[in-house]
Amino acid sequence: MGIALGSSQAVGYVTPEGNITSWLNELAFAPVDYNPRAPVDEWSGDYGCGAQYFSQQCIGRLTSKAGLVLNPATPLSYLDYTLEKLDLVLLMSVNPGFGGQKFIASVLPKISEVRRRITAAVAATGKPIWLEVDGGVKLDNIAEIARAGADTFVAGSAIFGSKDYAATLREMRQRLGVL
Repeated sequence: MGIALGSSQAVGYVTPEGNITSWLNELAFAPVDYNPRAPVDEWSGDYGCGAQYFSQQCIGRLTSKAGLVLNPATPLSYLDYTLEKLDLVLLMSVNPGFGGQKFIASVLPKISEVRRRITAAVAATGKPIWLEVDGGVKLDNIAEIARAGADTFVAGSAIFGSKDYAATLREMRQRLGVL
């Protein structure tokens, strides 16, 4: 399940005559939950404001794991303010669109750099963060991808394009087991 969230929607207030007021309030600070136990926004001190439900914080309220996907050309700076809040970083090693693409080798240094950042975040928080790689993962490169720092792999066409799924999975595990 994927969830897309944002707080840039504007909320206006209506006068008794039915006209929108001359000012708008960003949804992030509009009240959306009047429950006395609603979360408190650390910035405004308000209870139940939209920022607590339409932000990264809501991921933890709605799902069991929070992750971020980075395409091959996406800068790693997107992790600067999010990494410690994540449970998973997924690095795409192909440009999304269709199966069977070749692994983009220039992603290997990104895997290593994300692993370095994850190691530092785990040391600071104690919270585990998975590093998953998706795209072009095959028998001949899974060990190299693991050595770069990945601990979770998506290998669609490598498995489903083989004659014996179970044998391919065993071989992948064997190649990972020698690391």
